[in-house]
Amino acid sequence: MNIQNLCFNSLAVTITAMVSINPVSAQSSKTSFFCETQEGIPTTIAQTENGNMQPIFYWKSEALPTESDPQQLCDEVSQQLDNYLFSDSELSSLGFKSAKLDKLPVICATEQNNECNLVLFTLPPAEQPVDVAGFVLASILEPKLQSERIVSSDRGVQSIYYKVNLWKLLGF
Repeated sequence: MNIQNLCFNSLAVTITAMVSINPVSAQSSKTSFFCETQEGIPTTIAQTENGNMQPIFYWKSEALPTESDPQQLCDEVSQQLDNYLFSDSELSSLGFKSAKLDKLPVICATEQNNECNLVLFTLPPAEQPVDVAGFVLASILEPKLQSERIVSSDRGVQSIYYKVNLWKLLGF
């Protein structure tokens, strides 16, 4: 056996071991988010390599501020979630949160720490930004993803967090 074959075999064993040790990372690289119109509504969807699909957000114009473009939000948020997925994020502890950032209502992706890891979109200024963000999030988030609703309070301001295990919903 020459040195080149030995190096190649060692590399193959290492890659196989890494995939076996960390199956979630291997699975997450085969999951993607995209925007698709369902029944006339732009919808952010998670899809596995084997075709399992889970709607995440329904971008209903009546739930969004009047100046919002549901198709644009769907496209942008789907791309952000797809990029977030490839940054070694954990889909078994993904959540969505309504919050206030720089006095503006925002919808965030979050993990177990319940912090805004990724601002998905910012809403226009409002007198009660967290309430507005909470209403929008509850209105657009797939109802099946709202079963684990957590209300938290930070410095007297309540926010709503929905803990989602996408792996379970996608059949893993």
